[in-house]
Amino acid sequence: MDTPHLRPVAFWAASAIVQFGRWSDCVADAVALGLFLKDDKEKRAAARWGAERERHFLLVSAHHLIDATAKARFGVQATGTVARDIPDARDLLEHWHDNMPVFNHHPQHTTPPRRSGQNFLANNPDGNPYDAWNWNNTVGPRLLPEVSGADLEQFVRRVERELIRADATWQRHLPPWSRSPWCLDGDVKQWERWFPNRHVYERLGIPVAPVPDAAEPS
Repeated sequence: MDTPHLRPVAFWAASAIVQFGRWSDCVADAVALGLFLKDDKEKRAAARWGAERERHFLLVSAHHLIDATAKARFGVQATGTVARDIPDARDLLEHWHDNMPVFNHHPQHTTPPRRSGQNFLANNPDGNPYDAWNWNNTVGPRLLPEVSGADLEQFVRRVERELIRADATWQRHLPPWSRSPWCLDGDVKQWERWFPNRHVYERLGIPVAPVPDAAEPS
């Protein structure tokens, strides 16, 4: 391996791949339970707590990956809202005790004390950086108000491909992507693509399978 300077990029890409799968599964569980087991408060709470936990570490991994690609002058760099909002959100999670009360008060009447909070509020005037399982059937799960899970996945997959192109030996250090918990492909209507697939219902023990399998990860 003659690209040791890319080790931080590979490390945080691997971490982001793992965390992305864990967070996606938790959000899909929360959606499925909300649709078919609304009265099971224990399972719904577990899914939401799981989404909050896994999202926290996904944002940490994503922020470090953005930083690592920049410092290595890597061939793939984060752009758009991924580059703009993820660093601020990660800082807000780290300093939650100062910022969470500000964002969780409605209507908001206090200016966030840190620059990251002020930036986030300016860019997302109606958004909350602590909303861990935001989802709709148009864009699927949202990591942040202006950053969908698909946005981050696209960035990480581009980094993964460029790493392997730069040095194929990195491939053995990158974990496989988890199977998507969403319908996405197959014989489904456009509005059904971001609903949980049958594997989610089987995992939760819900005796319904209203949607087909998801495609295998590419």
